Amino acid sequence: MSIAEFSRIIVARWLIVASTVLLSVLVALMICATMPKTYSATSTSLLTASEQNPDLAGDIRQSGQYTVERIQSYLSLVKSPRVLEPVIDELKLDEGLRELASAVTATTQPDTALLHVTALDEDPKRAAEISNAISRSLGTTISELETSPESRSPTVRVALTTPALPSDDPVSPRTEVFVLVALAFGIGLGFAAAIVRDQFDDRIKSADKLAELTGARPLGVVTAKNPRVTRSWRRAAQSSSDEVYPWIWSNLQFSHSQGERPLSSLALAPVSSTDGNARLAYNLAAACSMRGSTVCLVDADLRSGELSTLAGIGPDKGLDQVLDGVVSVDDALVSLGGRMSALPAGRSVPDASGKLGSASMKRLIETLAARFDVVIYAVPALASAPDAIVVGRQTSGLLLHVRKGITTSRQIKLVTESFRVAQVNCLGSVLTDCSASDIRSSSQVIPPNGTDSPASADLAGVHQVNAHSTSGHPAHGLN
Repeated sequence: MSIAEFSRIIVARWLIVASTVLLSVLVALMICATMPKTYSATSTSLLTASEQNPDLAGDIRQSGQYTVERIQSYLSLVKSPRVLEPVIDELKLDEGLRELASAVTATTQPDTALLHVTALDEDPKRAAEISNAISRSLGTTISELETSPESRSPTVRVALTTPALPSDDPVSPRTEVFVLVALAFGIGLGFAAAIVRDQFDDRIKSADKLAELTGARPLGVVTAKNPRVTRSWRRAAQSSSDEVYPWIWSNLQFSHSQGERPLSSLALAPVSSTDGNARLAYNLAAACSMRGSTVCLVDADLRSGELSTLAGIGPDKGLDQVLDGVVSVDDALVSLGGRMSALPAGRSVPDASGKLGSASMKRLIETLAARFDVVIYAVPALASAPDAIVVGRQTSGLLLHVRKGITTSRQIKLVTESFRVAQVNCLGSVLTDCSASDIRSSSQVIPPNGTDSPASADLAGVHQVNAHSTSGHPAHGLN
């Protein structure tokens, strides 16, 4: 996995990472809140050689070296019953020898005669009392052991120089350490969860993924836009300068130029959702009309009529009435200005597939093909109805409308298989709802069948065009 891919996953799944980190920190804080607090207290004793020792008499240097060498053997005495039993009796402790020994440690500094006794307890005051009591008991034990039968005084003396004092700061739990560990754990777990979630996410997230499934690069990549129509339909029909749509239309013509028949009609079919399909259909029609062609935009969605709703055209006269023979084609057509006309859907009907596959529909397609240079049919989603297949078989082919983050790989596979079975010509695909980074990362267009063409150089920049960019003229397309 590349750094760019990893960054894309983390940015796309930031909520998973943030939630995992937050949950880990909260669990760490809860653990710290429920754990008993433990306090530490340390006392320090100094070991000195007695002047009564005949081997060290008058030699201060040897006296200091003697205690330093002997102090290592005294460390193990701290946890011995001979030292701890007097402490238990003195302080009336409930702990046994084993429990008390586990809460006590003895340390010393190199080349010194200082012995430190540290005691742990849930009560800071009692921890100090235990540490001081053990230091005193240890001093008594050492004195007894270092007193020979011939001498009345010990050869080593132990003096408590620094008594232990109660501390207000617990040594356990270390909340800051718990939080840092939980933070690191949460980040690692969040990254892993984000990567796993992305691997199991079947939605189309890039043009490369779509090309892998369809076997061809998408004809265009369109950024997500505000779904509101901010300008009138008719004014939008007069001038559409969004550069991505002319590029898509050029790619579509180029990809179809090697076919036997010219591109005179097509069905624009969303794979999974019709949201935005009407706007895409209109902007493609506007881009085609800018090339000097007469275009008819047909709302073949007899179930919802999104295109007619977007255009503000009522259901009184439309495709449904034309197919029933109630209204003529001339009466139903609506001029959008310039070289563009529209045929609204009309009324919503339950048996849309039957009407679209009727002989009346076949005659209408032939009539519109004879009257206009290009006819674009906006059809319902392929995942919800067979209408797109029915219309696609009667036109030059189907143009797939794929929405990033909505359409799944499984849906693409089912659609391509249905095209094969129904023998429908797939003209290509358009990927919408993309970000600017998706457009920048998209690869250049590859000519059909791997052939080289002078036109491919002109089309190579199609995936680098942002749907928001303009050529210096006011944009009047459907946003």
